[in-house]
Amino acid sequence: MALGILQHHDAVAGTAKQKVTDDYVATGLRSIDKFNALYRKIKAEEMKSEVGETVNADDIYINLFWNETGAQTGLSGLLKAGKSVLVSLYNPGSLGSYIVRLKVPALEMNIVSIANTFIAGDVICANLKDKEDCELVFLLGLSESSNSYVKLVPVPGGSAKIQLPKELTITEQIREFGLGSDKLKITRGNQNFDLTINGATETFNIVYNYYQGWVGGQSSGAYIFRPIKDLST
Repeated sequence: MALGILQHHDAVAGTAKQKVTDDYVATGLRSIDKFNALYRKIKAEEMKSEVGETVNADDIYINLFWNETGAQTGLSGLLKAGKSVLVSLYNPGSLGSYIVRLKVPALEMNIVSIANTFIAGDVICANLKDKEDCELVFLLGLSESSNSYVKLVPVPGGSAKIQLPKELTITEQIREFGLGSDKLKITRGNQNFDLTINGATETFNIVYNYYQGWVGGQSSGAYIFRPIKDLST
């Protein structure tokens, strides 16, 4: 029922009035809470059957929200406490090698496969505003429509090491080339770049903004874009 409701086009962010959007969010969260309680019990039985691990259903964390930071996910507290975490990965697609990305804190760790071998990976900490917001990235072979498991064991110098934002080399920072009769040069930074055409330079900054919706009267809603002010935030 909830899935059918949330598939309606007004459930897409920005296409309904705020009270409608709030109701969609509340309906979705109520459904997720009911689903998670049952799914945890099923998953605990599945883990015991498939890998012989006895796990308390209340200790199973289900990651449904990618907008969490590495410090907020259910993995964070256990890994920071030095505890190992068993991760269940489901592949709904075909046989192949897939890039797995998990939100984690800034810790080096071993990634242990179901065959008890180490998997190479990286803990990429690229959030310049939050050094604890990192992603564990590794490549894993998965069978068609199957579950697989890896164990994360926090340990200094593990198979997944911390990778900090890279400083660009001089070679990477500057590119010069010709376009017809024009001479172009691009000078890159981590969050901006300069474009020089025939000696004239413009600087471009990479930022992300949004518009706040109008409050009162005719609000922003379905098919209506009405920001509270002309400038974005």
